[in-house]
Amino acid sequence: MATINAGDAMMKVLEAWGVKRIYGLPGGSLDSTMNSIYNWRDKISYVGVRHEEAGALAAVAESKLTGRISVRLVQRARARFTYSTDFTTRSWTTFPSSQSSGRFRPKI
Repeated sequence: MATINAGDAMMKVLEAWGVKRIYGLPGGSLDSTMNSIYNWRDKISYVGVRHEEAGALAAVAESKLTGRISVRLVQRARARFTYSTDFTTRSWTTFPSSQSSGRFRPKI
């Protein structure tokens, strides 16, 4: 049985859903995911943001303007604080969304 990288599997699903852009702030826990985003750059573009909440608002705006699903990529450590912006904004509307977060377990 063939194996596939989790990031590549995620990108395959996002492409099938019709996602055109991913908004995010790269970090250490997302290295393998960022590699997959780079490998899929001809099909899905990545928009780097300076703050994760800016990525949330950009993703919401894209959903509102296009009616398609939008994606925001966040790091796990900060996700619990910045998810509130995205979920609060999206709760006022009925636009589709997807959130992906990375997880990092250091070796001890």
